[in-house]
Amino acid sequence: MIAVSILLIGFVRYEKYKSRPLDLELFIKLISAYRLELKWSRKSFDEIAGSFHYKGYDSYLNEAVSMIGVKSKSEAYMDDNSKFALMNLSDDDAAVLRYFFSESGKGSLLSEVTLCEKTLETLEAKKQEAVAEFKKQGPLSLKLGAVCGAWLAIMLL
Repeated sequence: MIAVSILLIGFVRYEKYKSRPLDLELFIKLISAYRLELKWSRKSFDEIAGSFHYKGYDSYLNEAVSMIGVKSKSEAYMDDNSKFALMNLSDDDAAVLRYFFSESGKGSLLSEVTLCEKTLETLEAKKQEAVAEFKKQGPLSLKLGAVCGAWLAIMLL
């Protein structure tokens, strides 16, 4: 039982490393869609998010959009008590997104586009960092969990 628990810890760490680039990709695609819409239709971020579909994240987006009437945009998307808390973003990732959500919708078209571009640039760099971290740490976590679990099982026998 203990050996299986250690293996599961390795698997959970592997999934954490695996999901961070996917979580960042959601925001990259969402902000990219917003940037494109700014130039053509001037839809709000909330309208874009409400009609945006991304595999595995629809319930998160729906919850965030439904909370906007009650909370600010930043709180709706980044609330620690919502599905956001289940995302595997680093503190730096969350800080970038919090800044974007707190500042979006406040400026002119040019400032909105600039905010989107700077945020996208930062998120792309963080995504590349997350992919490299996954390639380095993900399989290692899985293997280490398996080896430690097997070693403990042998020691207990």
